[in-house]
Amino acid sequence: MLEIKNKFQEKKDTLKKYAGKALIVTAAATTLFPATPIEARNIQNFSNFVVPTSNSATGDIRVINNGITKVATGRRGVVNLSGSGGPTFIATMRNSAGASRGSTSVGRGQRVTFATPSAESGFIYWLYMRTTNTGSASNRTVTGSWSPDEF
Repeated sequence: MLEIKNKFQEKKDTLKKYAGKALIVTAAATTLFPATPIEARNIQNFSNFVVPTSNSATGDIRVINNGITKVATGRRGVVNLSGSGGPTFIATMRNSAGASRGSTSVGRGQRVTFATPSAESGFIYWLYMRTTNTGSASNRTVTGSWSPDEF
């Protein structure tokens, strides 16, 4: 009986020793590598969107009726257009009141980022587009994606 009690005590001591080390390692890892919150950016795809040609500098049109919530203040916006060739487009990020919060020139086959200095996280924004080719009477079709937050 005494022999069983001694073996039990040895196993208990060993378990305490390893549990203590595991606790120290866990505490050290948590201190060195703290959990950081991950925010997912919202991306909106669009397909075969018709950008009308306009003779007015303000003749842009909303690309998608649903807006996107900006995740982080200070992050640049991004526009991706697929395909190749054709005119350059002006992409503008606007708030719910229609005020510009950043814009850029972008062509098909390009990924372009743009500053959003007055856009704040938690607010909804929309992408508007127009062509720079005011002499053409035909509308242009674009496919791509955009986000108010570049990662």
